[in-house]
Amino acid sequence: MLESLFNPKAVAIIGASTKELHIGNRVVKNLLDFGFKGPVYPVNPKADEIRGIKAYGSILDVPTSVDVVHMVIPARFVPQAIEDCGKKGVKFVVLNGGGFAEVGPQGAAIQEACLDRAREHGIRILGPNCQGIINTDPSVRAYCNFTFTKPDPGSISIVALSGGVAEVIHQAFSAAGVGTRFYASNGNACDVTIPEILRYYGDDDGTRVIVLYVEGLRDPTTFLEVAQDVAARKPILAMKAGRTAEGAKAAASH
Repeated sequence: MLESLFNPKAVAIIGASTKELHIGNRVVKNLLDFGFKGPVYPVNPKADEIRGIKAYGSILDVPTSVDVVHMVIPARFVPQAIEDCGKKGVKFVVLNGGGFAEVGPQGAAIQEACLDRAREHGIRILGPNCQGIINTDPSVRAYCNFTFTKPDPGSISIVALSGGVAEVIHQAFSAAGVGTRFYASNGNACDVTIPEILRYYGDDDGTRVIVLYVEGLRDPTTFLEVAQDVAARKPILAMKAGRTAEGAKAAASH
C-alpha cells in the first residue's frame, strides 16, 4: 500500500520556493542533487523556474501523472490543494508544514478537513508537520525530504515520529560510514502510521535492520501485532520517548 510513497515515479512540490533555505526549495534541491530518477515538478504561480527547472502555476498544469506531492503552504490552503491533487490522481501527499492538530482546535479542524478531502479521492497523507521519506535504491534515489544527510545505500531502514531525532540518528550512521535503505518521518501521523511503515519495511527484502523512534502509540495492539511479526524476521531497534514528564511535554508537539 505504501509502494508509491517510497518508490515514486514523479514528485511535485506545491509551495516550491526560489528562496535558498525555504523548505519548498530544499525539497527540490535534494531530489535533484540525490539523482531522483523521475521528473520533479515545482508548483509556484509566481515563478517561471526553480533550481533551473520549469515551475507550474498549479498541480493541474503538470504534464504527467504524479505519485507524491509535497505541500509547503500555509495550513489553511491545504484542503483545497488536496482537492486539486484528487483531480490530478495523486496517490500520496506529504504535508511538511505545521499549523495542524499540534497547535490546537483550529489546526485540528484543518487537519480533519484535509483527511476528509483525501479520503474522498483515495489519497494517503504522510504527516502533517513532518519531513518525508528517503529511498537510496540506485534505481529510485527519492529524497522526498528537506534534511541534509545524504546517505549511501545500505540495509538499515529508519522510521520516526520526530524528524529531529531521526535526522540525528541518520547523521550518526552516515558519519560512521553506515548506509541506509529507507528513511521516514511522519510527524503528526494523522493517516499513514508507524505500524504501516514498519510492516512495509518488514516486507522489503533490502531492509535487514529497522531503527524505530516513537513518542506515543495510538493503537498499541496493532503496533505490537505488527512489531512481533516483523521482529520474527529481522531485528527492530526501538527507542520510546516521552516516559518522563519533561519528555511527554516535548513529545506533545506531534
